[in-house]
Amino acid sequence: MSGQSDVGIAAGGGTDIAVESADIVLLREEVTAVLGAREISRRSYHRTRVNVASAFTFNGIGIPLATTGLVYPVWAVVAMAASVTAIFLNSLGPGPHC
Repeated sequence: MSGQSDVGIAAGGGTDIAVESADIVLLREEVTAVLGAREISRRSYHRTRVNVASAFTFNGIGIPLATTGLVYPVWAVVAMAASVTAIFLNSLGPGPHC
């Protein structure tokens, strides 16, 4: 073990320097809120991975099709707009209820 922490946690009533340097700041004095923070982190990370995979899929298929002339450029633009819209809507999905 290296003796270093992976995540710093401070309570909302902590000193300013502790709150500034913490990765997680608990606004309530309940330590169980850390579990909620972990769930929010897990869902956010998953949503980010899905968004990146979607972008690479759209671009990985759409750009070669457009550059080889198999798809009209207008349809490539429509596909790109659909990609951005799908990623945006995925980002707005239902959030965690903690």
